[in-house]
Amino acid sequence: MAVKFGLQCKYDTVHENRFWNKLTSLLTDHYSTSDEVVHLIGNIIVEGKQIDALCIKNDAIIAIDFKDYAGKLQISENAPWIISGQEINAGSKNPYAQLHAHKFALLNTLEKRLPLGFEHWVNLGHINALVLFHQEIEYDVTKMKFDLSPGASKWFNLCDIDHLIQTLDEIVSDSTLIKGENRNEVLRALGVSSLFDGPTAVAPPPVDVPIPSPINNPTGGDAEEGFADIYYAQAMSLDRIKYLIIGQDPYTTNPNGVAFCKNFLYDFRKDNCSGRIVFQSLGIGLDVIDKLKADGEINNPKDLFLRVLQRAGICFTNISNQQTAMLSDQQKDKAVLEAKALNLRLINKAEHIILLGKTTTNDLFHKHYPGVVPDRVLIHPSLKARVNNEKEWDDVWTTNKLERIIQGIE
Repeated sequence: MAVKFGLQCKYDTVHENRFWNKLTSLLTDHYSTSDEVVHLIGNIIVEGKQIDALCIKNDAIIAIDFKDYAGKLQISENAPWIISGQEINAGSKNPYAQLHAHKFALLNTLEKRLPLGFEHWVNLGHINALVLFHQEIEYDVTKMKFDLSPGASKWFNLCDIDHLIQTLDEIVSDSTLIKGENRNEVLRALGVSSLFDGPTAVAPPPVDVPIPSPINNPTGGDAEEGFADIYYAQAMSLDRIKYLIIGQDPYTTNPNGVAFCKNFLYDFRKDNCSGRIVFQSLGIGLDVIDKLKADGEINNPKDLFLRVLQRAGICFTNISNQQTAMLSDQQKDKAVLEAKALNLRLINKAEHIILLGKTTTNDLFHKHYPGVVPDRVLIHPSLKARVNNEKEWDDVWTTNKLERIIQGIE
């Protein structure tokens, strides 16, 4: 029947974008005469893991990682991968460890978000992974059961582009049947249904999605995977959100899924950090943050955001789940709609809504949330917004403006 493609955003490099185009062309040719519909999602982020491509067939879910190498390959579960004398992913996880993390990010997300009874039509333990090499490699796949543990070799795969179609046809699960509405449920659970439904489509809010148990203690440490899941589960466990503060889009580097939040205090302290500027306006300056750190109350900005959420009912989110600056209008719409399912649930709990951004944030909010009237629209805290509106910016962000609003003083 067809292959349906959805690219969340362009890749970071020229060769990845070209490889995606080649990949889509190959699959289009192969499945054009097939009775099956295949979905291929490019550059998808799941639980903070950036997956190069995700292939969903009737009988398999396959996380794909691109590698631009050629030559004779040696693989291992724990040791470095070597190809023609060169280490793959030098200084980082080897491809097996990388895709192991991707597999379980997908498993965890789908397990939490699919409707009750999904076990009858998809075995999430059978999610597969594939390392796809751009160039020709030399490796005998029948050796994989010796190079990896028997369990790993059942779900882990590798091939080069010339053997992609053969490999995809080989990857099947007899306890997976993802057709019709089941396929739609998977796309909705991953937050990508709007990529295939058109720019005006909205995935319904997942009102019956099970929410993880809330936590009462700080996260501890400087890094924790799945922080956004923890944070928004905590938000949904509250009886009410007193103030929902909506920003524009994620940070350009190292976003963790929560608007204005950084992973490390070092980054949060920087003069150009919008999150630091917002907290300063809330009356929570670096002096307060340093004392909380010294007293052992927080370890990192994530602890700080959870503390403010739990104790003051102040929640942060973004209007878009992608950087908007380089997106076309249609791509912006898609990015906003992907964030909308969560944001609608937060809005329904919120007593007050404050938008940060009088241009992009405000325009996109009024376009996609008709009938929802924010209490305030303030200039965005980024230093870029200050360039042409210095007085207005200073009136908001060099004073305790947000604190006074929340206290009902103005």
